[in-house]
Amino acid sequence: MLQQTYTHLEIILVDDGSTDGSSELLKTWHDSRIRIITQENGGQAAARNTGLDEMTGDYLIMVDSDDYIATNLVEKCLETVDKTKADLVIFTSNNINQDGDMQYIPRNSGYLLTDAGSVPWNKFYTASLWKNLRFKTGFWYEDLGIVPVVVLRAMNPVKIEDALYYYVTDRADSQSNLQKDTKFLDVIPMLENVKVELEKLQVYEPHKKKWKHFTWNILFTGLFFGKLFI
Repeated sequence: MLQQTYTHLEIILVDDGSTDGSSELLKTWHDSRIRIITQENGGQAAARNTGLDEMTGDYLIMVDSDDYIATNLVEKCLETVDKTKADLVIFTSNNINQDGDMQYIPRNSGYLLTDAGSVPWNKFYTASLWKNLRFKTGFWYEDLGIVPVVVLRAMNPVKIEDALYYYVTDRADSQSNLQKDTKFLDVIPMLENVKVELEKLQVYEPHKKKWKHFTWNILFTGLFFGKLFI
């Protein structure tokens, strides 16, 4: 993030009760753009919510721990906003393992309820898209419960083919690699949360059929393939 070609940034680093020395490492980074927030461990959702609560900019991206981004991510997305007036820019990613093996990941449109998926990190958001919306804490698959709502809220989403995010696939402690069958039931309240939030925004009825399709697709994928590839 510190090497971004667009430099006018606010970088919020949330230390969510780390026990691996991360907090001490963060203190060695001397950059006026960095804000370090330390809190008791509340999980990934709580950390992201803190970042959303504390940010002051007009746009935002999310980067998970251990992943990294292209140095021109912000610049490229801002250029896209300038050209298209997009309020949401969806890009794609490269999967990369600890050995450096890389795979380009193509994606569908990413801005329909039926294909929005749940990953929050391949998107450049106008901050207002997150107004009054936050991740549900205390659940696995918390991304699934809110990201489709944010995407559907966008009035002019634009997808680009650039792989601007590098997702590390073989972190032993990542949630995707720690998925357990007993946690799959958490998708049910998350899918219901999508419905609740769409109702609050008064857009559920026109998307009712798509929500049902989205729900059955997620449940089918998880039950028959064991993991949610979203």
